[in-house]
Amino acid sequence: MKVVLGALPKTIESVFLPPASLDDLPQGLATGAKVALTMTRSMPSLRHVLKSLASTTRLVALVIDPYGSDAIDVAKEFNVESYIFFTSTAMALSFLLHFPKLDESAPCGFRFSELQEPLRLPGCLPFRSKDLMDDALHGRNNENYKWLLYHSKRLHLVKGIMVNTFMELEAGAIKALHQESHDGEEGERLRNNMKHLKDAAAKVVREGGSSTRALSELASKWKRQADNEFEMA
Repeated sequence: MKVVLGALPKTIESVFLPPASLDDLPQGLATGAKVALTMTRSMPSLRHVLKSLASTTRLVALVIDPYGSDAIDVAKEFNVESYIFFTSTAMALSFLLHFPKLDESAPCGFRFSELQEPLRLPGCLPFRSKDLMDDALHGRNNENYKWLLYHSKRLHLVKGIMVNTFMELEAGAIKALHQESHDGEEGERLRNNMKHLKDAAAKVVREGGSSTRALSELASKWKRQADNEFEMA
């Protein structure tokens, strides 16, 4: 990863946080819980980095992983808006957004793995429990489940969510998410935010925009490296 980040254009600067200590955790702790605790324990380091950046740079936004929702509170300290980059599907995002209510309405001791009927979410094809992410299949006493529920409840705190999908693939799920997020006053705020983001995105990707220049520089650098390696061979 450091090699890849090191090859990016000079206009993109990478900062590596020091590893979070997990020495006190019990043996055999679930992977999901380790990831969540790593993110949580990295918040002091993130706060230090943001404070340093804020002293010299105008911070505009913080883009985080769904398991990094604790960073939302840190970003607020510096008046920075938070966004989530969701690398999975719109259907998976829909499940996480509905997960807190599903958990709340489920009887004590319930496990999603025990579902006999397909689960139905707005705009999504019905799916069975075996198709759920592993963390959700465990019971409420499982650490992975607890952390997934914790971060799911905080998804609404961000200003926006970027999803790794496209309309032709998940039209129903995307339209349902769009509709749910645009109801009421909160929906009006989100519509304004989306217009602003759309205009900003169009600006940076157009010919001569900052993203176009950065990608062009990166492609040229990689081409030069490949040519040099070819000549050496």
